[in-house]
Amino acid sequence: MDSYERFIRVLDFEEPDRTPIFDSINNIRVFHEIGGYGSPEEVMPKTYHRLGMDISFQSFSYIPWVLPREGRIVRIWDDNKWGNILFSKPFKHKYIVYNDGTHSDQIVERPFKNLEELIELKMEPAHTEDELVERYVSNYRNLAKHYGIYGIVVVGCGSAIMDDIPRILSWPLYVRAIHQTKDVVRRIMDIRAIDARANVKAYIEAKAGPAFMVADDIAEKRGLMHPIWFLREEWIPRMREIIYPAIKAGVRMIFHSEGNTEAILDDLIKTGFVGLNPLEPFSMDLKQIKEKYGDRLILTGGIDNWHLLQHGSPTQVERTVRECISIAAPGSGYCPGSSGEINPTTPLENVIALYKAIKKYGEYPKAKVK
Repeated sequence: MDSYERFIRVLDFEEPDRTPIFDSINNIRVFHEIGGYGSPEEVMPKTYHRLGMDISFQSFSYIPWVLPREGRIVRIWDDNKWGNILFSKPFKHKYIVYNDGTHSDQIVERPFKNLEELIELKMEPAHTEDELVERYVSNYRNLAKHYGIYGIVVVGCGSAIMDDIPRILSWPLYVRAIHQTKDVVRRIMDIRAIDARANVKAYIEAKAGPAFMVADDIAEKRGLMHPIWFLREEWIPRMREIIYPAIKAGVRMIFHSEGNTEAILDDLIKTGFVGLNPLEPFSMDLKQIKEKYGDRLILTGGIDNWHLLQHGSPTQVERTVRECISIAAPGSGYCPGSSGEINPTTPLENVIALYKAIKKYGEYPKAKVK
């Protein structure tokens, strides 16, 4: 059974020959150790193949491909463009890449200090939806071409409309804006929705794969970061419109958010999502989610990428993988992997232990842990 058939079986809540591996690697040292040196297009798919991965959502431009020999690289610049939003005044950005592979993008200064100045700030789309579709189609075809050499399934990824808004505005202003100047937030969401729709439509047009993952962080480990009334009033209707073309085309929609999204899972299912990622173990209980939603949501991820994979031992990784598979894999509907991605400081031995254990314990049939 190849990776595509394996994934389709899981999407249909049927048992494949083994649990497919669904993951993304944000660790350039792993790529070099496993895949060697060369372009991302060459090295990333080769690395995933050698590790036994079946499905990935990682683009070739996601991580810094060249690291500083020592110390860090800092870049500071002004930019009035944020994704597809063109602002009338620039933001000051600071980007840092460290020699361990970690990196951060910070806002040093915003072009407004209060709600009054925010209201005055003009914004418009930088590109039309058609222009974005053309660009994204090319990207997805390129991904499908290079990953396809090794039979790795490409899942579309992106289409966020919510997660950057508090960062753009700052949390204090965002919290005030959703109550006092909601039209500003709506305008940002509407422009971001242009990009989100284009991303989904491009994946469909490129015929890149069977599933798309909307990555829009709306939660932290204790629960939702936004009022649920606001999400239901403003976010859900826009998200329903964004994912409708994919559902119509038969593409399965997976929702990604860090943190605990339990409060809104029923809304997501009604909207049309059939999958959930990344299932952080310190935010959500895999057993409870499987018992409550196991026949309605495909579960992906679940292996702790912050504590276990970065600081645990290979033996601990193997034990956790076995537990997660025994809980979530029976009856199918589970693709194990890290709870988000393989972080830059994850030891290579734990990465190898993770994927080796998934293949070792992932064979069907399964029995639940008592």
